[in-house]
Amino acid sequence: MTRRELLALAAAAPVLEARPAADRFLLITLSGAPAQTDTFDPKHYTPFEPGMLARNLFGACRSIPTAISGVRIAEGLENIAAVLDRGAIIRTVAARAGEPHVPAQRRLAGRLRLERLAAPTFAAQLEAAARRVIARPAMLHAALPFVPFAGFDTHDRGADRTAQMKRAIDAPVARLIRDLESSGALASTLVVVAPEFGRTVRPAAVIRTRDDYGYHEHFHAAFSVLLFGAGVQRGRVHGRTADEHPMVPVEKPVPVDAVAAMIGAAVSGGARYGSIL
Repeated sequence: MTRRELLALAAAAPVLEARPAADRFLLITLSGAPAQTDTFDPKHYTPFEPGMLARNLFGACRSIPTAISGVRIAEGLENIAAVLDRGAIIRTVAARAGEPHVPAQRRLAGRLRLERLAAPTFAAQLEAAARRVIARPAMLHAALPFVPFAGFDTHDRGADRTAQMKRAIDAPVARLIRDLESSGALASTLVVVAPEFGRTVRPAAVIRTRDDYGYHEHFHAAFSVLLFGAGVQRGRVHGRTADEHPMVPVEKPVPVDAVAAMIGAAVSGGARYGSIL
C-alpha cells in the first residue's frame, strides 16, 4: 500500500475523526500479546479436552456483554466492558505480509516522542498517566510489564496466562477511563490500548494437557486495538474476522500503518503524517 493510500485510509478513519482532536495522548502497550480471541474479539468457547486438535480450539474462555449493545468481549474484562461505550474497537488490524513484528507501537512511541511512564506496576503507571493528562497536555506511553516465559508470554499455558493478564489490565484501564471522564480530560485525551501482535494456535498440534491449551503462535493477520476519548466515534466496532482458523479479516481490514496514520491525524502537535509513517 502506498503512502498516498495510507493517508486516504486515515482520512476515512473508521473510528477516529480525521482531524486533530486531542492534545493529550496515552499509548498503552500490552506486552506479551494477549490473544485477540480471548480478549476483544472472542470466538466460540471450546472447553479443554485432553487430546483435542488445536485447530478445533476457537476460544479458551466465554464472552460477556458490554456497554455497547450487541457487542461482546471476553470474560475477565468486565470492568472494560462497562466503559466500552466510551470507546471503539478495531478488530481487523493487520501487518504487512512478511513483517516479523507489528511496528506501530514502537513507531508511535519513538517518532511521536512519547514519554515512557516509570512505575513499579501497570496500575501505578495508569494512575500516574491520569494525573499527568488531567493536569496538562502530555504524550505518554505505558506498558504492561513483560518477562519472557516467566511473565505473560503465551507459548505455554496460554489460557491461564491470558486470564492472568486480563486480571492485571481490566480494572486499571477502566479506572483510567472513568477518572479521565469525571475530570473532563477524556474529551481532549486519546487513549489507545494495543498488543504487539495477535495470537493463534499451531493447527497441526494436539492439545494434550492444560499447558498446551490456549493461543501460542504469533499471528500478524489480525488483532484488535481499543481507542477511547478525543476524536473517537464511540460505541463502534470496525471490521470482522473469521470464526474459524485462520481467523483473518473477512470485512474491512486495516493495515497497521493506517492505524498509525489515524492516530497521528487525531493528535494535535504530533499530527504530521510524516512523523509516523
